[in-house]
Amino acid sequence: MKNFWFVLIGVLLTLSCKKNDPWIVIGPDPVGNGGGNGGGGTTGLVVSKVQNAFGINFSGNWCPPCGANGIPALYQLNTTHGAKFHGMKIGLGNNDPFIIGEGSSMAGTYSVSGIPAYVAGANFLQSSSAWTSAVNGIVATAPANVKAGVALRRTKVGDSIYVDTKVEFFQAAPAGNYSLAVYLVENNITGVSQAGQSDPNFIHKMVFRGIANPIPTKPMVGNWGAELESSGTAIPQGRTYETKYAYVAPQGLTPAVNLNNCQAIAVIFETDASGKPTQVLNSGIN
Repeated sequence: MKNFWFVLIGVLLTLSCKKNDPWIVIGPDPVGNGGGNGGGGTTGLVVSKVQNAFGINFSGNWCPPCGANGIPALYQLNTTHGAKFHGMKIGLGNNDPFIIGEGSSMAGTYSVSGIPAYVAGANFLQSSSAWTSAVNGIVATAPANVKAGVALRRTKVGDSIYVDTKVEFFQAAPAGNYSLAVYLVENNITGVSQAGQSDPNFIHKMVFRGIANPIPTKPMVGNWGAELESSGTAIPQGRTYETKYAYVAPQGLTPAVNLNNCQAIAVIFETDASGKPTQVLNSGIN
């Protein structure tokens, strides 16, 4: 964690030589979430009462069934639901170039023993058809039944991405463990083959590239985000939370992360006492 803050400080010191970067926002944070270190605060963020679907595809570039069934299902859900589906592909296996320790740990939470495998909301599934059906059901939730929502804004500053988030609870939530995670996914990755795909120039999309950390530091629920409230707390209707997150591209990944092709996914989780997700209240993407 100490190295993380050193990297952030270094990024801020280099802003003066990055002024041609069109993503950069320089100035004070209107909300005060971390000072003038990039990002625009939550001003202008509007939380919509719309149910989005969060999904995970556990996959591998070396895995023929993943290329033939899992990844096409991921891409089809994205085509079908557009901005209402927030999916990410987590690479597994020692030979997968997209493997990240956080992703392997998330697979361990669900005791993944074979791929492709899937998560819709917080529910683990082992067939692409069941996954598609579950995602379709989540997206079909009526606005009156939406429990909470999240809006976010992503800002690239040097070698980092800052994400301003705003969460709003439309219904009271009983005592539980609620957290907000921010994941980074990368699109349009070329030069990596995919077993099960006939296209030698296959383009990888929605590839999980790591987890953003809250600023200032807040208690984390493993890989499932920062606590919104302390464990066992009920949340009243109308409660809002505003938090800034920061992501520093990991070093040593091949291919390296291209921040210009990244998106941020924010997910509101409820977890059990062991830290395993029991439900996803909603998600957002930017």
